Amino acid sequence: MEEEEILFDVANNYQSKLWEASVRKYMKDPNLEVSRTHTHNLMMFDQFFHHSSHGRHSVMAFEVLGRNLLTLIKRFNYEGVPLPIVREIAKQVLMGLDYLHRICGIIHTDLKPENVVFEIEETAKHELLIAEVLNGAYVDLYDSSEPILLSKRQAMNRKKRQRKKKKAQNANGEEETKGDDNNEEEEEKKTVFSEAEKAEAAYNRKSKAAQLKKELR
Repeated sequence: MEEEEILFDVANNYQSKLWEASVRKYMKDPNLEVSRTHTHNLMMFDQFFHHSSHGRHSVMAFEVLGRNLLTLIKRFNYEGVPLPIVREIAKQVLMGLDYLHRICGIIHTDLKPENVVFEIEETAKHELLIAEVLNGAYVDLYDSSEPILLSKRQAMNRKKRQRKKKKAQNANGEEETKGDDNNEEEEEKKTVFSEAEKAEAAYNRKSKAAQLKKELR
């Protein structure tokens, strides 16, 4: 079974009648509305393929989570996490393993503190969205129908492929001069560098604005 298929099973099997009955019995609430959060497993929301100048890439979109258990252990200087916290973590980990084993038929083979990750509040998720996406250097590119090119090399490779394709289409007798090719390459380089420099300048402007705002507080 492919990794994507396994993760889709983990994301969707919470609706199993057997699992719903188990959770309601454990929580002692026969009317409890069982959701994904009761599985205590990382959820994959979607999976798709991104095609770029470097080939086809598999992309998986997961829910946003916070720090892991190892960070908590370090916070208490490796001297032991308080017992009430340990009880809650152990309960959720065991529920998550039960869901994987009994409902999904999956064996977790890499259980360690680094792979036990804590949920974060909705406000923290929104702050991350604003800081890392909406205020990112390339956010304007998402409003364009043009391919998203994140580097000069990627843009240059795309231009070269377009040029080769055009030459192949005109190979029936038309011959381009070397001088025209050189001029075309120079113009394309200028365009590529200009686009990258614009994105970099926008990023620098936003960084300076954020720094100024921080200093004014």
